Parts: sequence; C-alpha cells; structure tokens
Amino acid sequence: MQRYLAVALVIGATVAPGCAKRSAPEKSSEVTSVPTRPIDDVLRDHAPQLMQLPGVAGVYQGERPDGSPRIVVLLADSTRAATIPHSLEGYPVETEFSGPIRPLQH
Repeated sequence: MQRYLAVALVIGATVAPGCAKRSAPEKSSEVTSVPTRPIDDVLRDHAPQLMQLPGVAGVYQGERPDGSPRIVVLLADSTRAATIPHSLEGYPVETEFSGPIRPLQH
C-alpha cells in the first residue's frame, strides 16, 4: 500500500506542473522563428532601419534573465513602443525607455 502511495505521489508531482495554467508571453518576448544567423549580424543589418523609426534613441545586444540573447531598442519617447517589431530573424526585441540621448558638453 505504501509503495502504491509513493508511486501515486511521484506521478502526481510529475504531471501536475504540466497541467498548470500558463499565461501567454508578452508580445515583446514572442519569437516567431528560430535564429539562423548570429545576433551580431542581425543587429548590424537591422540597426540602421530601427534607428530611423521615430522615438528610437539607440539599439544594442542584451541578455534576457535566462541568458539568451535579445535585441534592445532604447526609446526616447515611451509612446513609440508599438512601432517596434516584436522579433527580428528569430531574436526577441524588447524596448527600454532611455529618454533623449545627447552628447556631453565639454
């Protein structure tokens, strides 16, 4: 009897997490394809177009909390986030509000 109870507990602990309701990912983290090129190449090819979008102050390569690469778009105007793509060539694109970026005065 104890053996069956132990087996039932192990099966329940294994199956239950898979049945838990999961929330949908945020749009900024959705990736529509698997990357086929290095992120450096993707960023180099897409940065000029991203920098032309209104409100974009900068673009850089970053890391997500799990260590996977991401492309980050710095926005001078936080109302422009909707114009930024959610992914580029399989890499997630996320936005951060930086405000305007100006050169330092000497």
